[in-house]
Amino acid sequence: MRCLSKMKLVLIVVASAVVLVAVAIGIIYSVLKIQVLDKYGMVYEKANIVDECVYSLHGGMEGESLYIRLSADKNGNAAIEFSRPEFNGASEEAKTGSVPFEAIEKIRSVCTEYGVMSWGELKNSELIALDAPTVSLTFSVKEEDYSVTINSNQALPKGSNGIFNEVYSILMSYLQGDD
Repeated sequence: MRCLSKMKLVLIVVASAVVLVAVAIGIIYSVLKIQVLDKYGMVYEKANIVDECVYSLHGGMEGESLYIRLSADKNGNAAIEFSRPEFNGASEEAKTGSVPFEAIEKIRSVCTEYGVMSWGELKNSELIALDAPTVSLTFSVKEEDYSVTINSNQALPKGSNGIFNEVYSILMSYLQGDD
């Protein structure tokens, strides 16, 4: 009889320990799951409300400089600015104008595709071509005073180097009217 009650006690202790471990695992899992969902949700949400994109290029052997800014307002209007200061005998260029809102939607799509709003702080690349121009991209959510800036001298996440050309192509297509 005494042996039976010891076994019951051991079983109760073991069962209680299993339940406590299961509850602890459940809590840890739900906390981690919430953090993953929050991070992903934040990235997705911010990528879909980006309302400004700035592409700038400067430096290099010839000292070229280029600035393109696409912005949108709450009313569904979008505008583009382009400027290229005078350099090496080339005359200054500047353009401004309105563009279809789909231009900013294409930029948002690129932000979502690359997940750029979640990259955080990037380190400089170990290999930097000193005679190449530096290209910078800034994606902003003006209402939230939030932006992410990346440049061609940083080590981007794997498979993301095409973002500079993709954004440039989108912006230039609206400057040239090929939308």
